[in-house]
Amino acid sequence: SGRAGDGSIQIHRAPGPTRQVEVLRDVILGLLRDQPDLTESDIAVVCPQLDAYAPVIGAVFGPSAQRGDQPQNGMVPALRYTVIDRNARSLNPVLDAMATLLDVLPGRFDPGSIRELLYAPAVQERFGLDGSDLSLLSDWVDQACIRWGLDGPHRERWGISPDHQANSWSAGIDQLMMGVALGDDLRDAPLPGSDPTVSAASSHALTVGDIAPVLLAEGDIGSAGRLAAALRSLAHVHELLQSAENRPAQAWCQDLRTAADLMVASQRFEDWQRARFDAALDALLTASSGPDGEPSDIPITYGDLRRLLTPALEGARTRADLGYGSVVV
Repeated sequence: SGRAGDGSIQIHRAPGPTRQVEVLRDVILGLLRDQPDLTESDIAVVCPQLDAYAPVIGAVFGPSAQRGDQPQNGMVPALRYTVIDRNARSLNPVLDAMATLLDVLPGRFDPGSIRELLYAPAVQERFGLDGSDLSLLSDWVDQACIRWGLDGPHRERWGISPDHQANSWSAGIDQLMMGVALGDDLRDAPLPGSDPTVSAASSHALTVGDIAPVLLAEGDIGSAGRLAAALRSLAHVHELLQSAENRPAQAWCQDLRTAADLMVASQRFEDWQRARFDAALDALLTASSGPDGEPSDIPITYGDLRRLLTPALEGARTRADLGYGSVVV
C-alpha cells in the first residue's frame, strides 16, 4: 500500500534461518531509529514456523532488554521482545529433546539429524557439551567423512552389507579415539615412509592398521570424549527402542524412561522439565488401561507409540504474557 518507494512494503531475501532473523533484527532496529514515534509495542512479527524459528530468534536477538537497558561501546542495540503462541515442547528442553530423539531413531543417522539432537539443550546438559564440543563435532564429521549409519549392522535394513563400516558413526568414533590415543605423535607425524610400522596417508594424517586417525588440536581430548559418550549412549538407546518391533505400552514406557535417563537432563533446579515427560508417559499408561486398571498388554508398533505421544510432547499452545511494551513475535 502507499506510494511507490515509500517503504511500506519491503521484501528481503536471506539464506537460512539465522541470516533471516539477523535481517529481521536489523530492519526493526532501523525502523525504530528512523521513526521517533514508533515504539517496540507497535511492532508484531508473524512467523508461520514459530516453533522452528523461536530458538534462532532467541540466539540472534539475545535476552530481551529491560526498559532503558542498552549495551554500551557501539554494540548492537537490544530489543524488548516476547515470543508467544508456542507449544509445550518449545518451552521444555526435555520434551523437545525426547521428541527429537523419537524422530531420529528410525532414520539413517545422517550428520544433520545427529547435529540437531546433540544441539538440543537437554542433551547438552546431560553430557556437558558446550560450544567447543559442538564445533569439534562439525570438524570431526568432515575429517572422518561420516555420512550415515551407526555401524554396519544398522545399514543392513537399507540393503547394505553389515561388513561395510566405512563412513559410519562407529568408524568415525574409532578414528576420533585413535586421534586421542596418538596425541602429539599424530600432530608431529613423520613424513611418509620414515616409519615402517605406520604408513602416512598425508603429512597430517597417519593410518594405523586400517584406521585413519582424526587430527585433534591440543585441548580437544575432553570434547572428543564427551562426543563419543553421547554417540555411544545414542547407540544403546537405538538398540533398546528398535530391537523389537512391537511391545505393550507399559514396556515402551519403561524403555523410554531408561532412554531419557541416558540421553537428557533437566537444567539445574528445573526438575519439572523431566517430571513433565514422566507425566506424559503416565498419561499414556492410564489411557491404555482397561476396566481392571491394568495397562493393556496389546503390542503396539513404534509408529503407534510416536503418534500416541506426540500430543503430550507438543502440548497445548499458550498465549499467556503478551509482552506489553515489547515486540510481540
